[in-house]
Amino acid sequence: MEIVAQWLDDLDDLVLALPLILERLRWRCLQVGVLAAVILAGTALAGRFLTLMPALVSVAMTSVLLWAAGFIATELAHLTGTPIQPKG
Repeated sequence: MEIVAQWLDDLDDLVLALPLILERLRWRCLQVGVLAAVILAGTALAGRFLTLMPALVSVAMTSVLLWAAGFIATELAHLTGTPIQPKG
């Protein structure tokens, strides 16, 4: 029974660490998404490398969604009164 309590404690630590991790990576994710969107626009205008378009769309969408998840986690933490302070 003690092992289950340790697993739950580790799960609790992971859940509490995720907003901190997302906060540190939030702006990097947005930068990657913007870069992918710019490259996507360039390939669409040039009419070349059209096979890369699905990959660029996926990268841009995923990175912006990660940024949004970090933003929502940060705002929810502020609403509950536990502001997230990233290191660095």
